[in-house]
Amino acid sequence: MVDINDPKGYEDKKEKALSLLKQAEIDDRDKQAILALYGLRETTGGYEPSTQKTLLTNLKRVAELTEKPITEWEHTPYHSDHTEFFQGISDGSNPNAPDGGYSDSYVGNLRRSVSVFLNHLGREWNEDIKVGQPSDGKITEEDCFTSDETSRLFAMTDGRDSAIIAMWLATGQRLAAMASIRAEDVTINGNRGGFHLNPKAIGLKGAEGYRPLLWSAPYIGRWLDQHPTYPDVDPDAALFVCARSGPEYDLGDPLGPSGFTKLLKRACERAGINQSKAQTHRLRHTAIRRMIRDGLSDQWIKYMVGWSEDSPQLQRYGSLRDKTKARDIEAHYGLNPEDDEDDHQLFENCPACGTPISELIKASYCPSCGLALSHDTERMEAEIENRLWISKK
Repeated sequence: MVDINDPKGYEDKKEKALSLLKQAEIDDRDKQAILALYGLRETTGGYEPSTQKTLLTNLKRVAELTEKPITEWEHTPYHSDHTEFFQGISDGSNPNAPDGGYSDSYVGNLRRSVSVFLNHLGREWNEDIKVGQPSDGKITEEDCFTSDETSRLFAMTDGRDSAIIAMWLATGQRLAAMASIRAEDVTINGNRGGFHLNPKAIGLKGAEGYRPLLWSAPYIGRWLDQHPTYPDVDPDAALFVCARSGPEYDLGDPLGPSGFTKLLKRACERAGINQSKAQTHRLRHTAIRRMIRDGLSDQWIKYMVGWSEDSPQLQRYGSLRDKTKARDIEAHYGLNPEDDEDDHQLFENCPACGTPISELIKASYCPSCGLALSHDTERMEAEIENRLWISKK
């Protein structure tokens, strides 16, 4: 059964990475230094298992690839083992690297782990090497679901699955957050609602506290009415659980990461959406795109999706922000921008009362029941400050 506090199994993955490092055929000096760094970080208690697992995995890989132990690397104005190594695994000239080298994003991940390791070793020259920000690729329209696709997803799902899709598109949470929320930490009051992130959950990367459900509140409310085990059978049940029993799971077990992926694949198949798009992170990207289009401030986008205030991740969505600015400029000068299907709603009817809204372009509220249909900084700030219940410690 999935552990609701660790739905992605980061603790087990960390222990496996530690075991693999101990068994690895690498220079013993590197191995002992990596283990020492790992032990120091474990002692502080300030690093999540996922972060520790990544560090162990990356440093083990670098130690396997390098021809000279990392602990012996030198860096001078005339020669740099650091530069030579990373150039070699980038272009494929390193004999242990694949033809053509590794991707920029993978090399960037290794560089960041090595930088931590070199600082631990006291290599002052490491400060002169610019590791840079994460080299993750830019997010474009192709990485998101279109409004037509989201409408079809809603049309092909109901109950639990539609609640999951709605909550993801409205709040942009991480998979680890979605899988670890407890039903008791959700409150619905009419068309409004919110939830607290699980404070014991692993993999949230520092995200904590309360989040509003926004327009997904009616979907979550209907799902809670149908929840198979909460509150009578299991008052501590996860918000999203298995809807039936199977060979390896029981009715009411927390829905794990593979369960979220399977339901999205099933929904995409029914909706006629290419299976290559059946990836849960696309729902998160789509949510962030909508927040940008709705004019939500950077501060509130970061708050909603669980990024720290100094996180550079929003920079990855620059092309989507540029498109929004271009349309605003056209509108300012009285030009009619080309019809953009993503100005339309994510669903055909109001989630709360069922009023048809698909023809209402840029509608911020349902004309019948008043449900907020877009992200709005002022409204969200008021909702947070006047949250529906006192924040749990």
